[in-house]
Amino acid sequence: MRFCQAGETRFLGENGFLFVRGAQMKVLLTGAAGVLGSGLSPELAQRHDVRLLDMAEVKTALPFCRVNLLDFEATKKACDGIELAVHCAAIHPWKEYTDEQYLDWNIKATYNLLKAAAEAGVRKVVYTSSVAAMGFRPASLDELPFTESKPCTPDENLYGVSKLVGEHFADLFVRSHGLAVISLRPGVFIPTTPEPQQGLSYLTHRVSVEDLVQAHALAVNAFAEGRITAGHERFIITSETPWRREDAETLRDAPLTAIGKYFPKAVELLQRKGIKVPPIVSFYSIEKAKRVLGYRPQFGFARWLERQGR
Repeated sequence: MRFCQAGETRFLGENGFLFVRGAQMKVLLTGAAGVLGSGLSPELAQRHDVRLLDMAEVKTALPFCRVNLLDFEATKKACDGIELAVHCAAIHPWKEYTDEQYLDWNIKATYNLLKAAAEAGVRKVVYTSSVAAMGFRPASLDELPFTESKPCTPDENLYGVSKLVGEHFADLFVRSHGLAVISLRPGVFIPTTPEPQQGLSYLTHRVSVEDLVQAHALAVNAFAEGRITAGHERFIITSETPWRREDAETLRDAPLTAIGKYFPKAVELLQRKGIKVPPIVSFYSIEKAKRVLGYRPQFGFARWLERQGR
């Protein structure tokens, strides 16, 4: 993060990460009724003028537009006077959806939002993509840890394809309309996975909702503070793991051995509770998000272990 300039004051947001006063923007937040949007809106409202958008009703004191993103004209109207759009609205595979719903709500709706924003004069967009856009299977162990430069091969489901298509749409509007876009690629954050699988997923691709809120707020700040001004930047957003390339084979073949290397007390606890650890075949680097955005995840496997030991 850049240093303070004259007249600026840093302060802590509710989640404990730093903001800078004096960089207020007019922000549109889509998906405001969702798990991520409902957590993000109060954080953004601490320093920005925020307008919420969702097709579901939202009880809020903030300005709110009840809009279906498949309605292009209504979406464009919602973008009027906006400087930056945060596009969180999407459907996720933790519920069952048809292919047609993915095509509508994740692909067509994203295109409409980007086109409406560009035509309404919005110059900056933060897009909630997903690590699913990259695919989960490494071509070889040398590809680990996954970074933003990994070739995208979303071969798991239509959700991953839809998120990658959204990133391609963003590339299109960067070139055709001069939009500046930040695509955040979070891991799984919907807290519906049963324990202990949810806790174990912090070893691979999970991120807490609180940390994902932090990442989105930091992305908005990067635009507001002028640290990112053009182009399309992508950032992986997961919890922090200790894994390195040399751990990949052990993680795949003997995951408990790898866990014991970095979390010495974990093996006894996992064995005592009868928790079986499946092979860990993919893991991620968040170094770019830490370096450029100042991302500092607060929750991960170590904190989950602390809770299990109580």
